Amino acid sequence: MSLNEAVFRIKETVNIVDFISEYVALKKVGRNYVGLCPFHSESKPSFTVNEEKQIFRCFGCGAGGDVIGFYMRITGLSFVEAVRELARRFNIPIEETPYDSEIDEKRKTLYRINEKAARFFRHFLETSPEAERARAYLKERGLSGETAKTFLLGYAPEGGGILASHLRLSGVELPLAEEAGVVIHREDGSFYDRFRGRLIFPIRDVSGRVVAFGGRILAEGEPKYLNSPETPVYHKSRILYGFYESRTYIRQKDSGFLVEGYFDLLTLWDRGIRNVVASCGTALTREHVKLLRRLSRNWYLVFDADPAGERAAVKALGLFFQENLFPKVVFLPSGEDPDSLVRNFGPEAFFREVERAKEALPFLLEYLLREYGTSPQGKSAVVKELREILSGIPDPVVRYEYFRLSAERLGLPVPLLLSESRRETSSPKGTSSTGTPFERALLQFLVHFPSFAAELRALRAEEFLKTPAFRALFENIMKALEDNLPLETLSFSDVDLQALFSELLFSPPPDEPPEEVWAQIKSRLLRERFNQEKTDILSAIREAESSGQKESLLRLLQEYRNLCLQNLLKCRGEGEYKSIQK
Repeated sequence: MSLNEAVFRIKETVNIVDFISEYVALKKVGRNYVGLCPFHSESKPSFTVNEEKQIFRCFGCGAGGDVIGFYMRITGLSFVEAVRELARRFNIPIEETPYDSEIDEKRKTLYRINEKAARFFRHFLETSPEAERARAYLKERGLSGETAKTFLLGYAPEGGGILASHLRLSGVELPLAEEAGVVIHREDGSFYDRFRGRLIFPIRDVSGRVVAFGGRILAEGEPKYLNSPETPVYHKSRILYGFYESRTYIRQKDSGFLVEGYFDLLTLWDRGIRNVVASCGTALTREHVKLLRRLSRNWYLVFDADPAGERAAVKALGLFFQENLFPKVVFLPSGEDPDSLVRNFGPEAFFREVERAKEALPFLLEYLLREYGTSPQGKSAVVKELREILSGIPDPVVRYEYFRLSAERLGLPVPLLLSESRRETSSPKGTSSTGTPFERALLQFLVHFPSFAAELRALRAEEFLKTPAFRALFENIMKALEDNLPLETLSFSDVDLQALFSELLFSPPPDEPPEEVWAQIKSRLLRERFNQEKTDILSAIREAESSGQKESLLRLLQEYRNLCLQNLLKCRGEGEYKSIQK
């Protein structure tokens, strides 16, 4: 079956209460089930599951959706990944083309090769006399055996082809092992190990599968760290070290630390600070930030207090801003990184630095002014870079406030900073799910009284939904109704749309009779259309007057009179649905 059919079958097969009960202790209260939200820290349960509608909603943090949306949030998977995982789990077949099947089979083989390599490295670290130096090194770094086991730390022997021989003897075709990135092909046709004489850090994807490795040399030599190349299963712009292991802790704390190195993460984890992920020398990308956004909106960026660290923080802030995330920045004392700070002075020293974390905008302004100075030319450079960074903020209110606060700090008028940025942000980069009261009331009406869908379509109600999320939701609901599908079967790849939809489903219907509510919504829609058409005609009248087009002017004036008369006849005696605010 197709992916869409699989979505329908999953929602038909999987009872959301039973499924969520595997992750959350639920208690029946009235018609719903409640429990402590797994997506943020709370002492009183605000997480609610409705079995009849097969949806969940947290009234504390706003998370919501269906069984697929819950699995996306709890695992950090994308929509397609979550559907495929659930389909496999519940034996629901998904139809694939021969090409898709071939690609999928290749990926499965590469996953198996990486798992074999990880087990080989791990076993070698635990048992081989050659790995004694690696074991001593980990002990010297203060890492416990439990942490080493959790992260599958291993050791690659120094011999040129020991892993290659092991894989070949276990039935692996070495050209495929090369494609997995663990061996390298020689000109004479033989293969040798990519990692030799190195401490090994297996890198997992969001599903926990080993997709790559990092290796630290223990003897003298370069490079100090060696990472796997990109492969069909490893894309460094989409993978963060420790994401899989730390995801639950980040959700529980509703906050996380982004650090740079393997040992930065491992040492923090070992000392009980487990809401942490690492970039591990890979340049941070927007895809990385999207991954982080799945887990929490509250992030601390931990950098070295040197020029390179500050510049990296500025670049990272620009990427976070594009996802409507506004992290704090932690700069550690000179010469320290999270690993050395915690090993030398304990977790308390790390948290003292966290308490001194800088808010994003003040740090940004402080850095840019220090970098460019306060001369007229310096301020011009500051404004130019600020525009590039702040214009990426999708939320218009936050974007304006950041520009306003920046203008105050620079002693410049706000319009000067905004003049260019308006052009840069003409196309919204994000999806706001706030909406106007009228948009919310209209969608609540459609959700509770879907029998009025045809009337709403006839009035082209979608044209009055200016908020992207509300318009997208309206179109999805209308399509489901036109296809005679229950609304409960709807699922969305965007978790924000999932949350908005579940919020509307959980909302109580209006107290007034449906016909009365519809009359008032219809009146509002007609009035909105009249106002728009009136504005358009008046604009055309002004243009005809200024250009001296008498015939066009007379025609437009007649159109204006007819429009006003039609509106008077249609809207006479209109009421106002109390939930719809002007």
